[in-house]
Amino acid sequence: MIPEIRLLAAKASKENDNLWLPLLDHLKDTAGVIEYLASRWLPGSVYDEMEISRKEGIRLAKLLALLHDIGKGIPAFQTRILEQLPDIRCFQESAGIETNLNKTQMDIKHAHAGAVLLRAMGYPESVAAIVGAHHGSPEPNNMDDDAIDELTLERKKYGDKKSIWRKMQEELLKWALEEAGYSEKEEISGISEAAQMLFCGLLIMADWIASNSYYFPLLSVTDDPEPYDNNRSRNAMRHLNLSDGCLMGSAWKQEDFFEERFHFTANRVQKEMYGVAARMEKPGLIILEAPMGEGKTEAALAAAEILMNRFDLKGIAFFLPSQATTNAMFTRISSWLTGQSDVNQVSIQLYHSNAELNEDFRKLEYGDVCIEDDDQDALIVHSFFRGKKTRMLSDIVVGTIDQLLMAALMQKHVMLRHLGLAGKVAVIDECHSFDPYMNTYLERILQWLGIYHIPVILLSATLPGDKRLALMQAYAGKKKCKNVLIKETTSYPLISWSDHERVQLIPIPYDKKDRVVQIVRENEEQLEEEVRNVLKHGGCMGIILNTVSRVQKIAKFIQDKFPEAKVLIDHSQFILPDRLEHENALLNPVFPLYLGRRSCPPTGRLCLGIRKLELEEALLEEAFRNESTETVRIVMDAKEGEDGNIVKDLPISYNPEHRKYTFRKVTEKYRAVREPLQCHDPMAELG
Repeated sequence: MIPEIRLLAAKASKENDNLWLPLLDHLKDTAGVIEYLASRWLPGSVYDEMEISRKEGIRLAKLLALLHDIGKGIPAFQTRILEQLPDIRCFQESAGIETNLNKTQMDIKHAHAGAVLLRAMGYPESVAAIVGAHHGSPEPNNMDDDAIDELTLERKKYGDKKSIWRKMQEELLKWALEEAGYSEKEEISGISEAAQMLFCGLLIMADWIASNSYYFPLLSVTDDPEPYDNNRSRNAMRHLNLSDGCLMGSAWKQEDFFEERFHFTANRVQKEMYGVAARMEKPGLIILEAPMGEGKTEAALAAAEILMNRFDLKGIAFFLPSQATTNAMFTRISSWLTGQSDVNQVSIQLYHSNAELNEDFRKLEYGDVCIEDDDQDALIVHSFFRGKKTRMLSDIVVGTIDQLLMAALMQKHVMLRHLGLAGKVAVIDECHSFDPYMNTYLERILQWLGIYHIPVILLSATLPGDKRLALMQAYAGKKKCKNVLIKETTSYPLISWSDHERVQLIPIPYDKKDRVVQIVRENEEQLEEEVRNVLKHGGCMGIILNTVSRVQKIAKFIQDKFPEAKVLIDHSQFILPDRLEHENALLNPVFPLYLGRRSCPPTGRLCLGIRKLELEEALLEEAFRNESTETVRIVMDAKEGEDGNIVKDLPISYNPEHRKYTFRKVTEKYRAVREPLQCHDPMAELG
């Protein structure tokens, strides 16, 4: 290699003109990072999606990294960066490297320049396109020969002789081929359009990591050049500490898999769902249509885990229609993951515009993570994936549907969204709720997911036949679904699935009673009576109205009529922190400690009368009816900062088939009962 190449600059410090990074060093840094990502971080399924072997994929990725900044080896870029590096400018001028260009000549993007140079030197168009797009946008137009001459300052000044610039560029390309393990550029295999998207995303990710001066520090211009430290990228990736994906062991092969994961017995819908995931020969599309309350979320998570293990995937991307539902799902999935003993370290992201306001997400983000005995078992929010454009790269992504649909748009760095989806199971909830505009983009992204062979699970209360067919045809792509039953079937609940080879419909017998919905137009007097009946029996009521003014009017009416009732109002005109507080109150209601885990609140009033004492003091002094023992145990919620026992006694689900409880901290006190009451009428003190 000619010595002048070592004088080419790739990066310079904006604060210190004594710090820089040679171009060769940055190319080697990026190559080391992408080799790590391609061999350890990227799951094997992605290579299947790109229809390339892992070995060839790693070699090609390394070549792209070594070539990606070849466009910095041109006069335009060097003139611009050397304004910050006067010492390096002197070294280049002494070596005969001309960089004195005007501002107009300097206005060339180095990524696009790299693509032009690669084409000029006979490299495949796919390689040039990836290099040209590694800053997030494809080239606007191909440059002509005159543009190439201007890039290199050839011919016009040097005639038929090669300029020093062309010599350095050719030497760089020869070096890159040898470093990547190629003898000549003709060995480079063709890269499909889908593979170009994913390789470009991987290159962008590697370039961003290698450009981080915390992991890859700049060098001093005054130091003598030293041989490249081959451990530089290895040490950086060890400190970056990317997870290996959401690996959940082989529990899915066990007969009690569902019970082990969710702590209740699977119903018919859930059994059929994970049965389909276990039978699919190839990654495909599953559509589950079932009524509310059938456990579609658990069915989807169980199926996703099976698909992850069977097809070598590394995570789940779960998308919902609103921020409120996304926040609730984030909490559910976080609890699900942390409750599994065989889950490794997992990076998770809440992906919507107000994620930072979510309390559960902030706890993870700021390190308030409960780590069990094994320090490697943790749910984390990785620092590298906190950026808006890198969140999709996390192992587990829970986001609003717009974050998925944006992958169908021609926006900058869209390759990163595609890379983030590759190697995951995509779950889309409530897909029946999308309008025609959203459906257009949904079908477009399903085409991409089908090309990548990414497993997709669609959840819906019900779908029109034509929409069901459109979604399956979009995923199938060129292999159009011709099964007319997809559109015409009226079975419900229903699982429709395809693995690119076959299409099947699975009607599920529904053994529950039909639910009758009655629509009645009520006036305020009738509403008052309904509210009175509900409050009388200790219940609660949700009232949904179609305008904000109507909500405000009805809320005031109820509060005036029933001053003892707690009325919670929620609508779009509240500022965001208040809306989040209201949503959290609805999602996390506070229940009293009931009389035993399986009991229900009393339907009538339970009254001990009024005591001018603190609750704990009053309970300890109260007389009790107790026939079996001489003591009564009194259990109360522990106060903030108070020591107590952790008990599983906080109800979170009242489903009669599988009631669920979570943990709460309580204190226990004991009261001696020396003269027990012979009888006890809690209503007596009402008079």
